[in-house]
Amino acid sequence: MKPSAVLIMLFALAGCSSGQKVENCWSPETNQTTTSIIKEIATEYIEGLAKASERAPLSAEKKQRISDSTKITMSDLHVVNRNQDVDRLTCGATVHFSFARADNTSISGDTSVEFDVYKGEHGYLYSVAKAPIVAMVNSASE
Repeated sequence: MKPSAVLIMLFALAGCSSGQKVENCWSPETNQTTTSIIKEIATEYIEGLAKASERAPLSAEKKQRISDSTKITMSDLHVVNRNQDVDRLTCGATVHFSFARADNTSISGDTSVEFDVYKGEHGYLYSVAKAPIVAMVNSASE
C-alpha cells in the first residue's frame, strides 16, 4: 500500500465517531434529564402509595401536591463504563431525595444510581432503573 493511501485511510478513520464523550455523564442536559426521570419515578411511586392508603383514585390536586413536594438533586456524577460498540455510556450518581408531607414534616434519603446514555437518531436517550429509586423512597426518614 502506498504511503499516501495509508494517510488517506488515517484521515478517513479520524473522521469516524469514537463514541460519546465521557463528559456526557455530567453534562447539564444529562443532569436535568435524569433528574426529571428520577423525580417522575419517585412521584409515581409515592402516588401509588397514597392511592393504596386512601383506597381511592387521587385527585389532580393531590397528584400536583405530591409532585411539588418531591425534590430530587444529583451529585457526584461519574462514568461507570463506556461501551463504544453500542455507543453507550453507563454513568453513576448520588441521588438526594426529599418529600414535604402535608403535616409540614419532611422525609429524605439518598442512594447511588447508575443510568445509561445512548446516542439516538434525534439526540441522546436515557435509561434509569426504578428499583434503587423505589428503595430510596421506602427507606427515607425524617
